[in-house]
Amino acid sequence: MTGFTVNGEISKIYRNDNGIFTDINAGLKEIAFGSCSWGDYDNDGDLDILLSGAWITKIYRNDNGVFTDINAGLANVVWVPFPGEIMIVMEIWISIDRQYN
Repeated sequence: MTGFTVNGEISKIYRNDNGIFTDINAGLKEIAFGSCSWGDYDNDGDLDILLSGAWITKIYRNDNGVFTDINAGLANVVWVPFPGEIMIVMEIWISIDRQYN
């Protein structure tokens, strides 16, 4: 979950323990106006996370519940899943005046 609260930007992952949601303190970059997508980019069976918003994009590798920024150096992107084992990354470029090019 990403967003903006009265205390500032947030990025959190909650685990569902039989209807009780617990913040796992994943240590993600806090961003506003963002989104997150899950996918297994390294094919290890753990769902990794792509976090994107407010001029920043991060990919975090999931190693048994420990999330590590892989320092991918990406612009604003979105993951597009396809049936099977492949996942495609598409870059979305946004100019300074926020017009899509």
